[in-house]
Amino acid sequence: MTFQWQNHFLRETNSAPSSAHSTGSVAQQKCRAQRRRPRRYAARPLALFLILLLFTLSACATQAPRKKGGTASYTVMGRTYYPLTSADGFTQTGIASYYADDFHGKRTSSGERFNTNSMTCAHTILPFDTKLKVTNLQNGLSVQVRVNDRGPFSKNRIIDLSRSAAEKLEFINQGTARVHIEAIGSEEDLGEKNTVLQPVTEATNSVSFIQVGAFSDKNNAKRSVAAITKLGYRAYMERTARGLYSVRVGPIKDIASAHIALALLKPLFNDAVLLSGAR
Repeated sequence: MTFQWQNHFLRETNSAPSSAHSTGSVAQQKCRAQRRRPRRYAARPLALFLILLLFTLSACATQAPRKKGGTASYTVMGRTYYPLTSADGFTQTGIASYYADDFHGKRTSSGERFNTNSMTCAHTILPFDTKLKVTNLQNGLSVQVRVNDRGPFSKNRIIDLSRSAAEKLEFINQGTARVHIEAIGSEEDLGEKNTVLQPVTEATNSVSFIQVGAFSDKNNAKRSVAAITKLGYRAYMERTARGLYSVRVGPIKDIASAHIALALLKPLFNDAVLLSGAR
């Protein structure tokens, strides 16, 4: 009996450790577990750095690069425009307008963000970064602006100005103004000085003409002459041997001016070609 009781006591003692020993074991186990447990926040600064780096690279990748020159042809509302490679000698007279306020911050055709407070403008065919002197013919005020966008695409307007430029020319209240624009330089060398839009075989010192089109309807020819006259060019109509009414512009004294005129007329008259020789 004694042997059995002793064995029972030993079994009870081994199976039921003291509370102090138990508590110490649990504490030690927790401590060991905490040392083994991976730190959840140790990598957080590195993760945040990587996220910011990826965000920055993504923003740079999605930002459109600034386009050089912008001399590639393009089509808007069914009309194809042929930008010049050089603005040398360029002048034009017509109606100017200015950007609405909601264009601020939007991307321009050159890739820049439009800033309504900057001295910039839009033109359909002048190279990007061309510097222009714009004169308000109603009050004589002038400003210098830089081309960084395409437009306007309205028939009766030749240039869109930033609000800041329009304020300096004092036509904000009117909305539009009749202006004279003159190219005075460029921020970059655009290389080739003249764009050959159509094959021309005449000598560069001879006069040139632009044939806008040949019409079977005399009234259509007359309307074309009137439209060209509004652009500031001398146009005339003549009857051909085939009974058509040919509309021509000229004479134009130098080839550079002829190419400029052709670039301005092309969007309105797709069949316009450059000719040589006297009338």
